[in-house]
Amino acid sequence: MVQIQQVALNLIRNAMEAVAETENRQQGVLVETNHQDGAVVISVVDHGVGVAAEAVENLFSPFYSTKANGMGIGLSICQSIITNHGGQIGYKPNPRGGVFSILVYPQPSSPR
Repeated sequence: MVQIQQVALNLIRNAMEAVAETENRQQGVLVETNHQDGAVVISVVDHGVGVAAEAVENLFSPFYSTKANGMGIGLSICQSIITNHGGQIGYKPNPRGGVFSILVYPQPSSPR
């Protein structure tokens, strides 16, 4: 569970950085949660600078970054975490930014 929280935090931080690069910083970041076929979907929507179409296919590749000072490991680690939890992570463009979504299936809680 802590790892899923870290992924969500990373996506939110990335969205905040994208919004900070825009002229209208009041656009903000929206975090949405939904259920889909027994899974939990967490979407982070930003109205930032967006991702260039040619960069989308590499977003989750290790050491690939769209940031000038980025190391390119954040989204790769996020993908590994979500995949190891049996989920999926993805990106889709938004008319005014982008949407990163994670889909995870709840794990049965262990008895206490």
